[in-house]
Amino acid sequence: MITPFDEDMIITHLANRGIEAEIDDDGDHRFALAVDGNEELALVVFLGAEGTNDDVLAIRCIGMVSIPPEGFLQVMSACNQWNIERRYPKAALVVSEVATPEADGPQQTAQVHLMCHFPLGAGVTQPLVDDLINETVGGALQFWQWMPDWLQQVASQQAADADSPPDAS
Repeated sequence: MITPFDEDMIITHLANRGIEAEIDDDGDHRFALAVDGNEELALVVFLGAEGTNDDVLAIRCIGMVSIPPEGFLQVMSACNQWNIERRYPKAALVVSEVATPEADGPQQTAQVHLMCHFPLGAGVTQPLVDDLINETVGGALQFWQWMPDWLQQVASQQAADADSPPDAS
């Protein structure tokens, strides 16, 4: 049955899967997942109803990996490649400044955000909401499985390029 989208559909999704989520300061439902069972690589998922009428399903998945400035370019390139090859979730490198006791001033760090926003004001079914959440979160998990392989391929190509003699044209 098609009904207007609301936060209750998110709550139903979580309850049907036995997921215990916290409510953050923005009202989003937040929970963590381990990527491939690796507790050191956590993916924090935020589910919310946004927009003027709270009729936009917002899904954000943030990898809890701090990326140092020297890795920004490679990770940004990986996000761009992911976005070219896949429809969703979209990946973005989000840079922020953090204060550290060891440094004289704020230091830059970044995290990868994978996200989708689905406008559902015309109405939706619970199974469709479930599919949208499952596919987006599943895609975010796939990103973190794909990312190390992609970075390794780039590093290998760069090493091969550095070892090859310059073109004598």
